[in-house]
Amino acid sequence: MAISVIDPFSPAFERTRTILFRPFDLAKWLLLGFCAFLAQLTQSRIQPPVSFSHRGRMNFSGMENSVRHATRELEGFMTIPMLLGGFALLLLVLGLLLLFLWFGSRGRFMFLHCVVQNRAAVVEPWRQFRPHGNSLFRFRIVLVLACSGVMLLIGIAAVAVIMFGSEWTLLLVLGLAVLAPIALIMLFAFALVGLVLRDFIVPIMYLGGLPVLKAFQVFLREILPGRLGVLVLYYLVRIGMGFLFGFAMALLTCVTCCIAALPYISSVFFLPLTVFVQCYTLQFLQQFGPEFVFFPKLATPEGPESPQEI
Repeated sequence: MAISVIDPFSPAFERTRTILFRPFDLAKWLLLGFCAFLAQLTQSRIQPPVSFSHRGRMNFSGMENSVRHATRELEGFMTIPMLLGGFALLLLVLGLLLLFLWFGSRGRFMFLHCVVQNRAAVVEPWRQFRPHGNSLFRFRIVLVLACSGVMLLIGIAAVAVIMFGSEWTLLLVLGLAVLAPIALIMLFAFALVGLVLRDFIVPIMYLGGLPVLKAFQVFLREILPGRLGVLVLYYLVRIGMGFLFGFAMALLTCVTCCIAALPYISSVFFLPLTVFVQCYTLQFLQQFGPEFVFFPKLATPEGPESPQEI
């Protein structure tokens, strides 16, 4: 069966119109926006910093001086009150991160459920997808810890190379030449796992009621084999959509004087884009076989089911 990255556009567009505009319901829109807001918690872009001089070359001496200066500055703050305050702040940040990961993990299934069922519900999917969300939450914690640990080790190694290799230029160059590709490869690997988790694993978990690892097994067994090329095309299309939608979002944010960038409000403003992307992903996934059908039928306003639920 041929898999297309173009064919899902039309049904995804029609389904988005049906969900949001046939008919338009403000209460439904606001509830869907809340679910989208939860689903997008902790969503971020990885932008590894690179230091360059004004001529475009890597400024090793500047990096070394910055590291040494930061080390001297830190020595002046190494007091017990400062250490305790820093530890408390670290615990607060970690606690907020875990809270957002927990809400976001549950929210992904809530938003997916609302899109599939064409209804805005909060309480019911929050309870229904508790095991799914907890499984995703635990996996995301492991992923974050693994990514942070690897990046920390690479960062420590890079600082050591800069500080102790400055007198041996060859060691400095070779050390950074090895560490930089490793860091980029690891960042790419973790980002790829996150993308697959969002686009394929979560829908598979939703459809089959599976935990994360079993959903990965389904992906590796039934979707990936022999279809690497079409999956690459899919993500190229998603990148193009990201640039296009990002431009539209930036333009609307400027027009609304940054009001559209506020938390939750942004999810409400850009809900058509979010719903369309979710519908496109599910329509694409449906091509892989009858066991991946998410839209056997779509609830309509004339049907017996209410389009919204608190």
